Amino acid sequence: MSALVNTKSNEKKFSIKLLLTNALTGSLIGSGGKAIKELMAESGSRVSVSGNTELFPGTSDRIVQIIGDFESISMTLTLIWEMLGLIAGVDNAKDVEWSPTAIKSLLGQNDNMNVTLKLLIPAAAGGLILGQGGANIRSIAEESVS
Repeated sequence: MSALVNTKSNEKKFSIKLLLTNALTGSLIGSGGKAIKELMAESGSRVSVSGNTELFPGTSDRIVQIIGDFESISMTLTLIWEMLGLIAGVDNAKDVEWSPTAIKSLLGQNDNMNVTLKLLIPAAAGGLILGQGGANIRSIAEESVS
């Protein structure tokens, strides 16, 4: 996650990137862009998705970039995780038309679903996340198990 500073308010803005399959980004965007617009309105963050042919190198995944303050990014990720949980229960992601507004009022409904998210980090940050002898990543793994 990289930090940006909003010069108008001196409020820190962050940028986070994650990878989603083409089918999942289609669900994220929604018909005519409705879902992604709703997601931005509900969370207060800016969300952009790479084009159909702009895949992350070595994958068939598209890049989703989220920009905002800590709270707005956190809400955006929560809503995306809820969307992934909703979609995990169906055979075809394209069959699901989700509404961030509706999901926001039902947070936690999909807590029993296991979802996987691919988060991009700069190569320079890899060592910091791993920590000496892998101590940081082990700690993160232990703390995240519920």
